[in-house]
Amino acid sequence: MEKSRFSAIALLVLLEYVGGSLVPHEDRSVVDLLHVCDGGRWGEWHSPKFCPQSTYAIGYYIQVETPDGDDTALNNIMLMCGCRDGSVGVTVSSGFGPFGSSNKHMLCPRVSGEAQFMVEFLLKVQPDQGLNGDNTAANDIKFKCGSLKTGSGAASVIHAPGGTEWGNWSQTWSNRCPEHSAICGIKTKIESWQGSRTDDTSLKDVKFYCCDD
Repeated sequence: MEKSRFSAIALLVLLEYVGGSLVPHEDRSVVDLLHVCDGGRWGEWHSPKFCPQSTYAIGYYIQVETPDGDDTALNNIMLMCGCRDGSVGVTVSSGFGPFGSSNKHMLCPRVSGEAQFMVEFLLKVQPDQGLNGDNTAANDIKFKCGSLKTGSGAASVIHAPGGTEWGNWSQTWSNRCPEHSAICGIKTKIESWQGSRTDDTSLKDVKFYCCDD
């Protein structure tokens, strides 16, 4: 790894340093952090959650509130962790909102018999609707899948069902996990319940960790 790349990751690790450890209670080799620039403004970042060691995000599903007056849309993103052979194990998520229900999952497809894993994401966010508007913030998310073995460019796009029509997709995809790594952890920004007479939004923004162990 060239020096400038190492320095950038070191700075990223420093900025994400929480409670004495970048990865609380987990033993993962984190090499990068994926993010987009148009997540919602309000809420608090929750503790990151990680797939077990040597497993990576091979699929996902989302928890969404359907239109219901005071809409919150996307409330949770669940990562399905998979081994290098493509077998699916546990599901992990970070902070989440209390509204809505889970939808059908979507897995990365195999390419030439080889398991693929999630390496980039695109977030759909509704712009601020103002004081009198019904804000929903994050509404949907989709991912690109890539190879751990070859480090080849991401090609397959997976888009789990359930997202709403509000908002706009980010103009560009997130940064991509470095070669021979994939998404292994998630950290969400959640606005807590604001009360029955106040506008709720739930999930505002998300970041994903890349691992190469």
